Amino acid sequence: ISDRARSIPREAAAFEVASQRSRRAIVEPGSRGGRCAAAGGCGMSTRHGVAEPEVGQLVFQAVGTLAFDDLDDCAAFPAPKGYARHVACSSKYGVTSFADGGGVRVIETAALVAHAASTKEKMPREQLCPPDAFATIAIPDVSCVAFSPCETILAVCVGPQVRFLETRALVACAREPTAAPTPEPFAVASLGADESSDRVRDFLWQPGGAGGGLAYLALAGPEDSDEGKLFVGTAGADDGVDIADRVVAVAMAPPPDDENPDDASIPVAAWATAAGDVVYAKLKDRGLAAEMRGVAIGKIDDGDGEAEVDVEGLAFGPRPGLALIVAAREREDPDRHHVLALDAGTPTGSNFWDVVSPPPAPACTRLEGTFDIDDDETTGLRGPYLHGLTVRQWGVALASHRKAWDNQLCALELAGAGAGPRALQIDDDRCVPAIPLAGADEDSNFVTGLAADHGGRGGRMPHPADKSRPPLPQGPTVLVATADHRITVMRVGHLDDAAARRYADEVRVGEARLDVVDVPSGGAAAAEAAGSAASSPAKAAASQATSAVPSPNKAVDEAPAEPKTGGVSAGVLAQA
Repeated sequence: ISDRARSIPREAAAFEVASQRSRRAIVEPGSRGGRCAAAGGCGMSTRHGVAEPEVGQLVFQAVGTLAFDDLDDCAAFPAPKGYARHVACSSKYGVTSFADGGGVRVIETAALVAHAASTKEKMPREQLCPPDAFATIAIPDVSCVAFSPCETILAVCVGPQVRFLETRALVACAREPTAAPTPEPFAVASLGADESSDRVRDFLWQPGGAGGGLAYLALAGPEDSDEGKLFVGTAGADDGVDIADRVVAVAMAPPPDDENPDDASIPVAAWATAAGDVVYAKLKDRGLAAEMRGVAIGKIDDGDGEAEVDVEGLAFGPRPGLALIVAAREREDPDRHHVLALDAGTPTGSNFWDVVSPPPAPACTRLEGTFDIDDDETTGLRGPYLHGLTVRQWGVALASHRKAWDNQLCALELAGAGAGPRALQIDDDRCVPAIPLAGADEDSNFVTGLAADHGGRGGRMPHPADKSRPPLPQGPTVLVATADHRITVMRVGHLDDAAARRYADEVRVGEARLDVVDVPSGGAAAAEAAGSAASSPAKAAASQATSAVPSPNKAVDEAPAEPKTGGVSAGVLAQA
């Protein structure tokens, strides 16, 4: 094992050896069965098919669109990266964070909806959020924002760094933008040399698990490459540890349904390699160890024959299965893009992770009727390009592609939906999820982030067939960040009453806002998560970092201590 491997814990070194074997097996020439077997076993060749779209029951209503700066200023901002993930929403605490060229904008979600609705009929230049309705954290060139599963921490990715901010500080400044102190990070993790061109290209929190929901996966790589390294880490525990290289996309499965409580604390991830294959991983010890299974996508039916593909984005569909949405482009004709549904089975199958008794062959279905992609206007971008979120109660996923100029937001059903994977169309033009056009000719726009509020703050959607009828049951409120540095708010409804009520019955609408002091401290949670796997010195260091976080309700008398950003976590080293 290399000197670098000896500097990390035995679990990480073991993972590194196993994943290197897996990567070698996947990347090096040889039989596809042998390549997959080293990563956990394909069992047999992937089955391929094609699915035509069908009319579904989902409907959308535009609430409105907002910018946080004058459109001339927005036009002068740098164009968002291909891998940008610029919006995150906390349903529990009612706050939204949106990254644009001016920094990270923080606003109460209810206020965002109200201001978007009030400007809907105005000209685009007048669709501005009032400056006293939001706060700005002056962090330039943000690539990703993401709330933790417990929603007490926001991760903000800048260059090779991940900065962790407390949600309670965000809530305070969103409610009093001119009075509350500007939130400062309580911890910073570095996933590459500061002087390098490495940038965090994707950031995903691990639900549950040993890290208490504060462990993460992150993909970081140089600006001039489609490949990067995959890191694992825990908020507040210093830098991440890289566990795989030549990774082009990564996804984290949503937690399983309540009927599978034994699996609830075991995060499942998937990542795609530069060879065009996918590795499923059941993560243990915050991601420092894993059971892995490799799946070869193989040659797809592209409508004109067979074609090999490269992966340019991954997103999981809803449980109970582990079906993946795969954004792919043809290797020999990269202007041809496809959306695939990769179904490798369900984790409840006793042999899903079994190398000795391989599970059934995975199924890969090319989905017709999805994104209209423009490579000419998006030339030079680097991925991953796919955005996805799930609505568990409806068994659907919503997905967007950074290069899609039309049909940018698609509803998809994947495995377990009864009819098989398919794209869902909307036969009423009034109810399609339209993205406002932008640019000098107003002929296109592109999605740079996707989030949803599940707290009912968007209100109920009027019935599309007859506005005199009662509104549809409460559905999600979807927030779409776009390349013109604006954010569009949409309501989503379901026309099937039983399905609609499955969601509405789980949404607690109209609850009183929590006082800021009642929002739990994310810094304290991070210190506990980091300290649970660390020695006493590491726990003390984590506690010291947390104590430097100012209370959002008090004036800041002095700047918080600069968090440590270098080296390997003492907590991680303590395990060696």
